[in-house]
Amino acid sequence: DAALLADRLAERFPREPGVLGRAQAIALGRNDPGRARRFGERLVELGVADPVSLGRQLDLDLAAGDLAAALRAAERVSARAPRDPRSRLTAARVATWAGRPEVALRHWMWLAKHGQGSEAVDQALTLARGLGGAAAGADPLAGRSRGGAVSPAGPAELGGGLGKNG
Repeated sequence: DAALLADRLAERFPREPGVLGRAQAIALGRNDPGRARRFGERLVELGVADPVSLGRQLDLDLAAGDLAAALRAAERVSARAPRDPRSRLTAARVATWAGRPEVALRHWMWLAKHGQGSEAVDQALTLARGLGGAAAGADPLAGRSRGGAVSPAGPAELGGGLGKNG
């Protein structure tokens, strides 16, 4: 059985990316997401997961309902492509689902600052108010966001800057 052989090989060579990648492919081919997820976690731990592998791991973590692991995967995807609005949006949403509003706020702020629409501004404002920070700057930004474009200074007013990855 290919799955048993893959398990044995992965056990024997736990730090070999080629073995783990092939074992994950076999698990996916057999429709065994739990096993595929375990092999993917090992690949991520080794630091050899490419963006496609990280995206696959994110999907597997979400399907398993492991929001903490999904957030780690989403953060890795975002870190690999820090200027990609899609990875930022995914990270913001997963952070919200995982109950990590401070992480979500960082991504929504980046999206708002980089002109990614009123949803980003609204989400950033809501989170900032909920976290108790920068409420004074949130109201003027909210008024401008309803009119369409937000000035580049708007998100800075909201949170005094973006901190890391800004």
